[in-house]
Amino acid sequence: MELSPAQRKLVFAVIVLALAGLTLLALSLVGVQTSDRRPAIVGVVIWLAACGGGAVLIIATPTRFARAASLGLATGLLFADGGLPAKLVRYGGAGRRASSARATRAAAAPTTGRRCHSVR
Repeated sequence: MELSPAQRKLVFAVIVLALAGLTLLALSLVGVQTSDRRPAIVGVVIWLAACGGGAVLIIATPTRFARAASLGLATGLLFADGGLPAKLVRYGGAGRRASSARATRAAAAPTTGRRCHSVR
């Protein structure tokens, strides 16, 4: 399928715009320190509702865009919606309990002064 010159310009502009957006995103993350505080439940609920509701709205509402583009945007919103609970589960302590349990077992293990060698 051959693209017309106008379509080529549009495709090129979209690619440049996407790369510019990714560059700005990367620059916005330079020097940022991660926070280790529990997020506010209201903010979490608003995020989940907005992403889920937006995805449902995009799927259910007919638009002048191609159906694949609408479904792709809805998929992105649902992906963002699923990422937050995954982070909250990790933050909620499942990983910390396992790490602290390993540390407790390691501290309680008797030391014999002998080294263990792995079998190769």
